[in-house]
Amino acid sequence: EAVVGVKKTHKELSENTHSSNEKAIQYVASNMIKEAPKIAITFDDGPSPAWTPKLLDGLKERNVKATFFLTGSNIENGGEQAKELIKQESEEGHLVGNHTYHHVEITRVPDETAKEEILMTNEVITGITGEEVSYMRPPFGAWQKKLEWELDVMPVMWTIDPLDWATNNEDEIVYAEGVEETLLDYSLDEEK
Repeated sequence: EAVVGVKKTHKELSENTHSSNEKAIQYVASNMIKEAPKIAITFDDGPSPAWTPKLLDGLKERNVKATFFLTGSNIENGGEQAKELIKQESEEGHLVGNHTYHHVEITRVPDETAKEEILMTNEVITGITGEEVSYMRPPFGAWQKKLEWELDVMPVMWTIDPLDWATNNEDEIVYAEGVEETLLDYSLDEEK
C-alpha cells in the first residue's frame, strides 16, 4: 500500500514546530499578569529591642512590608518585649521567618542538630504568632537541601549582600557592589 499525502522535509517540520512554539509562547505571555520588578527587604538576627521598633516605625511610615528572620535565642532572651515585637511584625503584615535558634551554620552541625535548631525556633515563633513558619533564612547562606522536604520549609536566600554586618559606614552599605545598581534598575522600571 502506498501512503498518499505530502511529504514534508525536516526543515519544514522544524519551522512548523518553531512557529507553533512561538504562538504558544506569545499566547502565554499575552495572558500573564505583568508586574513591576520588586525588591524584597529582609532583616535577619532579630528581634532587637534597640532596632526592631525603629525598623517597624519606618516601614509603617512608608507603607512597606518586609520579612523578619528571627533567631530563637534572641526571642527567648528578649522576654516579653521580643514577643510583643514579633506580634507587631505579624499583625502589621510582615512575614516572620526562621533564622535558626543559635544562628548556627547548619551544614556544619549534625543533621539532627540542624533540624532541632529549625524546629525549636519554629515552635517559639508559632507560639507567639499562632501561624506556622514556612520560610527559613539559613545563617551564612549554608543550606541542606534535604531539610526542605523533611521539615516542609522553604529556604530564602539573597542576591545581594551589602555586608552591612561588617561596617557601620552607611555609604559602604548603600554603595556596596550590586546594591546601587539594583536600586537604580528598580527606579528606572518604576518610571516606565
